[in-house]
Amino acid sequence: MYRDSLKPKTTYPSHLARHLSATYFPKSATSVLDIGAGRGELVQELASIGYNCTALDDPKLSLDSRIPGVQRVWEAFDKNSFESTSQTFDVVILKSVIEHMSDPVGLLVKASRLLSDEGRILVLTPDWVRNKSRFYDDHTHIVPFTHRSLLNVMLMAGLDNPTVDFLIPLPRTWRHPMLARASQIIGPLVPPSVEWRPLRWSRERQLLGIAARRKAS
Repeated sequence: MYRDSLKPKTTYPSHLARHLSATYFPKSATSVLDIGAGRGELVQELASIGYNCTALDDPKLSLDSRIPGVQRVWEAFDKNSFESTSQTFDVVILKSVIEHMSDPVGLLVKASRLLSDEGRILVLTPDWVRNKSRFYDDHTHIVPFTHRSLLNVMLMAGLDNPTVDFLIPLPRTWRHPMLARASQIIGPLVPPSVEWRPLRWSRERQLLGIAARRKAS
């Protein structure tokens, strides 16, 4: 699933780690849990910035259990990973994970239990409005999300103060508002078959859900 021939390694995780941490992490955050860490590229970049990082994924599929700089690796999405630990994290990230899950609400409920009191959860997933023509090219995708449905699933999970932003996966647009605006205009006009990355990624934007710890019942 993460073969280099299909998903070649790029500098994108480095740009994304810096953008997320500077824009969305709590200022006091020191610890990060990356659920569904894949090859561990994002969590490794966050560790290089200075965060105490933990990764969670199935090493049989993707995760190197010796990611440089990462303090701890959990091996799978199992009951023990979520419920037998008292450890909490200032940030919990689910990047390109929730669309693979048959019970996204249950996943968010469990993940939110691992947040510290002032912690924040970040959920990144393809925007169905822009990605529908390619969404099922990945046969493991189960649940597509729109801006509204991602907000609703966070509300159903009881997360506090949820919001959803759009994220164009072109790092230059994060630093230059004019480029972001141009990409927003051009994106819907780009044919789904286009492969040139600057145009393709203008079309295939992401949703970024942000929320605080689940409300106490």
